Amino acid sequence: MASSSHSIRVPRKAVILVVALLGILGPNAADASQRAKLKASFSPDRLGVSTTVHLEFDIFSTTGVAPSPVTDVNVDLPAGMGLGTTNLGEETCNPNALFIFGPQGCSPNSRMGLGSATVEIPVGAEPPRLSARITVYMGVPHEHHTTVLIYAETITPVSGQWVFPTQLLPGGGIYGADLHTAMSLIPTWPEGPPAVIVHMETTLGPSHLTYYARRHGKVVPYSPEGMAVPEHCPLGGFPFHATYRFNDGSTTSVTTTVPCPKIAASKTRRRNAHRAAAGDRHMR
Repeated sequence: MASSSHSIRVPRKAVILVVALLGILGPNAADASQRAKLKASFSPDRLGVSTTVHLEFDIFSTTGVAPSPVTDVNVDLPAGMGLGTTNLGEETCNPNALFIFGPQGCSPNSRMGLGSATVEIPVGAEPPRLSARITVYMGVPHEHHTTVLIYAETITPVSGQWVFPTQLLPGGGIYGADLHTAMSLIPTWPEGPPAVIVHMETTLGPSHLTYYARRHGKVVPYSPEGMAVPEHCPLGGFPFHATYRFNDGSTTSVTTTVPCPKIAASKTRRRNAHRAAAGDRHMR
């Protein structure tokens, strides 16, 4: 996509500290075979209600070394789910202000979700890992498409921040929308290997979010509406599909489903049973 993302800035002192702790740097296998795991869930998990979508993925290598860095992620959402019926991201967040000032640079009413990530520096026998906090913001539309900003911030032992722009694109078939995230490489130190995101989880929805509105001269907090779970659950559950592209040129895809809520599944079984019984009577 045309929008550019910002990369993590690692202080030189922190780099020296990491190198000193590691002692001897190990090789980074750029040709590692990557795999991914994807999880998805709804909260609340009921048909036809506003929900928070929780997405989680893990990246790993089948060769026992660090995976190649992810450079592009496409996540397909189930048909009938999108941001058109929500008030998430009532205000927009400028990516430059977000990168310069952090969360203080954007309105609370632009927040769309929260999460965390684990970043690995692929050096040594036991690569060091950093934890990052994730906040999702509504960005400025790009080419008439909704733009979401994924902001990640590490605190210790190395502080830094980066912004990944995500576009919400129309889907097709069993999928209703596509979240396309361009992920720039995360530099470590000059001539050092880029850091690798090995785990990320985030939400899209009102859980743990508070918006503010001015009413009758007072600032009033309220909870925004999330994406609505469709009224009917497709056979087999709500499908999610993700494709990951890596810096070594490889790709991998994975699918998962959110099972139909128990009440919906029970109704579906009864409906199918009634249809089967009706068919038997017709055959007689």
